[in-house]
Amino acid sequence: MGEYIELYNYTTEDMPLKGWAITDYVSRYEFPQNAVIKAGEFIVVVYRGPGQPDYFNSFFPNNPGTANQIFYQDKIMLNNLREEVSLLMGYVRGVNCKNKVLQKVAWGLYNGGFNILLDNYWEQGSNNVSTFDFYVSSFHLLGENLYGINPADPLESSYVPETQDLEDIPQVQEALTDVLTDFTWDIYSETLLNTICNVSINDVEQLPSDTYSTTGKCFNYDSSGNNESAVDCAPPAPTIPTSSSEYTSEEMEDFSALIVLAPNPTSSTITATWSGTILGKITEMQVANTSGVSLSVLSIAPSDNSALINLTSRPTGIYIVKFILDSGQFISKNVIKL
Repeated sequence: MGEYIELYNYTTEDMPLKGWAITDYVSRYEFPQNAVIKAGEFIVVVYRGPGQPDYFNSFFPNNPGTANQIFYQDKIMLNNLREEVSLLMGYVRGVNCKNKVLQKVAWGLYNGGFNILLDNYWEQGSNNVSTFDFYVSSFHLLGENLYGINPADPLESSYVPETQDLEDIPQVQEALTDVLTDFTWDIYSETLLNTICNVSINDVEQLPSDTYSTTGKCFNYDSSGNNESAVDCAPPAPTIPTSSSEYTSEEMEDFSALIVLAPNPTSSTITATWSGTILGKITEMQVANTSGVSLSVLSIAPSDNSALINLTSRPTGIYIVKFILDSGQFISKNVIKL
């Protein structure tokens, strides 16, 4: 009773904990949707069984913290003899990191010693865990990748990690990159299109002064999507023949797995390659930004099995690569420009 898990925010920004969770060997506690851990501050996650008094403030009357820094839960009761506790990331700057592990610590009593998991290997300790009163002494971070026993002092610590920008933390970088590589226009288009920004833009009507030909006007854009010029359109291109029927969803999944984009992320160019049953079925490759502005279109011959995507002059961000099939269907993949 009265045991707690202490977390410290060593980033430069307040961190909403929507979707964040703590797990041990057998249980999981998920933070409230509106929970926040402020920059440079602690929170404690306290075990309190159903119907039990507030033992935490009984054991630690001189340092109870404030109400918004104490989170009571009845899911996780730590095992002093053998345990593994993980902090799982939820939403980070609005992106769901899908419970990637941010921090993990484990301990166990083996061969009479107190063993600690550091950097994925067990380090043999010299102390016997049975000598510790965990209401007086607690398991603490004592330095970078160094754990040990220190006096229990909720919402305080003799050591805290050096302050970092959120994007400089390797686990956060990895989680965000993994999520972004799964991002496709098909999946998130409805959400993006239905997002309303609180920005008012004046409606300005501009009428072109050019004389239109029977084929109409076509417009050229720079890399930012700004109109540069208007020219008479060329005659319509011949219609690309399509197969008599569409491919099944299972076939489309197989085709998608056969298309490989590498390297991804990239700072310059990416090579798209394909093989197997999709050979001869791709007729066109299109590259667009996440606003839907087309940046390039490349016709693919039946004998082709690769194509080059050049993003050297493009700004950093996500780009959507769409492969048009002979059935009129398409497969989209995304790439990240660093």
